[in-house]
Amino acid sequence: MKEKRLNIALLLLMAIMTGCHKSNNTLTVSAAADLTDAFTEIGQEFKTSSGIEINFNFGSTGQLAFQIEQGAPVDLFAAAGLSYI
Repeated sequence: MKEKRLNIALLLLMAIMTGCHKSNNTLTVSAAADLTDAFTEIGQEFKTSSGIEINFNFGSTGQLAFQIEQGAPVDLFAAAGLSYI
């Protein structure tokens, strides 16, 4: 579990380092539903350490990919399957 948490934290850090966060200190993350528990926990820790709020959108990878294709504003997409990436 610790390795998974580290990977998630690194993904969030990469998103910020590449300038994905918005000027209002909010990051929008769409992630597969099976990542809900891990992302929520990491998100709370991330907000505490960075001051950046994370708005999560959890759902099926296919639905999330469709939302993004239709123009949904997303800073970081964490898919459950490689075919959607």
